[in-house]
Amino acid sequence: MSDYLERASQHKTAYDRTAQEYFQRKHIFDENDRFLVETFARFLDRRIPRQGNEHSVLDVGVGSGLNLEQFEKLGYRTFGIDISEEMIRFARISSPNTIFYAGDFLTFPFDRKFSGVFAKEFIHLFTKEDAVKILDKMYEIREKNGLIYITTTIH
Repeated sequence: MSDYLERASQHKTAYDRTAQEYFQRKHIFDENDRFLVETFARFLDRRIPRQGNEHSVLDVGVGSGLNLEQFEKLGYRTFGIDISEEMIRFARISSPNTIFYAGDFLTFPFDRKFSGVFAKEFIHLFTKEDAVKILDKMYEIREKNGLIYITTTIH
């Protein structure tokens, strides 16, 4: 676990340093990300019809808050977790109604389940062994019939 904690510390430092840049560049990704969010939302609504109850989505690794903002506009109750307090600070500007958790996703003690777990460009930060643990945790915190969305970058 010490290797994991060392990498987590490095990720926190890197994202704290780049949070403002992420926020300033979020408009570049708006159209593409809107397509991803809307597609995920359609699948989620088909899988678990809303029928008056609200869906909740957890964004793992909040970045600029762009995806949370997009889910908010679609009427979802939004939650976000990030290891970087600076990322959360900027994401809060984009998505003021989101409930944010500051901490490490893998070790964070969530007290609820989510209709959807949305993790864009997150899992590649981890070893294969830790990625399996992350997938298990995502499965554990999703509601019955809930969806998990994962993307990664080419590198």
